[in-house]
Amino acid sequence: MSRHMLGRVHVARTEWELAEAALRQSLHILDGLNEYEAAKTKLSLARLMTKTGSTETDEARTLLAQAITTFEKLGAQADLAEAQALDMELSSR
Repeated sequence: MSRHMLGRVHVARTEWELAEAALRQSLHILDGLNEYEAAKTKLSLARLMTKTGSTETDEARTLLAQAITTFEKLGAQADLAEAQALDMELSSR
């Protein structure tokens, strides 16, 4: 099972610390290898930070901006829309 998917399973189980660890491992593995999957992982990590009320909002915004840039570049419209919606949510805080 991929670390990204494992992170999403932990999110579904509200196991926040395990989710963050799995997503960060996924990002470490994917960064530089698979731009699209790394962007999806960044989006998931930013979503997790938002969901848990993390104080790391600057990091969440940075990850989200990087994901948006990648989705725009790759023409991944559905992922882009999801990332932009989360960006709007973060901007309203």
